[in-house]
Amino acid sequence: MDNSIILKNYKLEDLDYRPAFFDNEIDGHGKLTLVDMYGVLFADGDDKPIWFIRHCNPDGIRFGAFHRPGNDYLDVQSSLHLDDIAQRGAKIEPYHLADDHYEISCREPFFEYKFYEDHVEYKETNVLDVRGDLFTKAIFKHADDSLVSSQITQSLIIDGTYEGKHVKGLGNFELVYMPEKETRNLNDFFSYIYAYDAGIREDGKKEIAMINLSLNGYSKGFYWLEGENPVISDNVLMEAKWVKLPYVDDGTCIYKDAVFKFGGKEIHFKGKWGAKGLTAYPRVELSGQSQIFGTWYEGRTPYKHSMSITFHENMDVFADKLSKAGFEVID
Repeated sequence: MDNSIILKNYKLEDLDYRPAFFDNEIDGHGKLTLVDMYGVLFADGDDKPIWFIRHCNPDGIRFGAFHRPGNDYLDVQSSLHLDDIAQRGAKIEPYHLADDHYEISCREPFFEYKFYEDHVEYKETNVLDVRGDLFTKAIFKHADDSLVSSQITQSLIIDGTYEGKHVKGLGNFELVYMPEKETRNLNDFFSYIYAYDAGIREDGKKEIAMINLSLNGYSKGFYWLEGENPVISDNVLMEAKWVKLPYVDDGTCIYKDAVFKFGGKEIHFKGKWGAKGLTAYPRVELSGQSQIFGTWYEGRTPYKHSMSITFHENMDVFADKLSKAGFEVID
């Protein structure tokens, strides 16, 4: 039995700086390194979502953003909120336990993210005010050869307001833990292909797929459908045709559609909208990085979700490296 990923309801103590779950040799006695909150918001009649992210260290801001993804998979995002929300350098109240929840906040520009045992609350100035109800269980992932960090991923059903208008959506929060003696920064050494897909089927069942592939040949695939046992595998096959991004000349690549096969499951992804970085503006200087969003389903028969989120991010995906790793790259 593969115990590298565990599904369970989190308790407040699991959200600590050094939770017991990761205080072991496998996870290097992991210490909290990143506090990330992101999601998609849909107003009535919207097809293309609004993306939001608040990307933090426990004691500081990395960046915050609201954007619309590009018009197609080779396009970049357009900014919705950037300078009017808190960015790197703004003074924050670090991530901490406050009575019956954990929180991280900033006075000016204001934001407040609270994590309770049964829900979360997100606020950003007068832009965002939402509640997130938890998917049935959280994903606890131990460190392995596919990803040096350990993490907790909790998927959410979002309801509230954006710019004063009612929105619904899906999202998550992730707490990322690095080994105690790890001195490298998270993005300094990763060469990876990452996919996180979640959705609510039309029958109301929730499902999640999470995939890590490293360009050194290691992989981890996870799939869960509500009411069934999760499928976990360290043998993931990815089928995709990679192309070079047209707006940079460094060989950075992206794919449109992909199929991930593992453990008898097939995760089909259909790309629709691109981005360069998750900031509110395109970070074209981030050589080797690409993102794409779209729709997904599991199995060979397509179906629709009543609501879904896809986040596919690639790091160090240059044409020559992908070809050497065995991927198909179209010139």
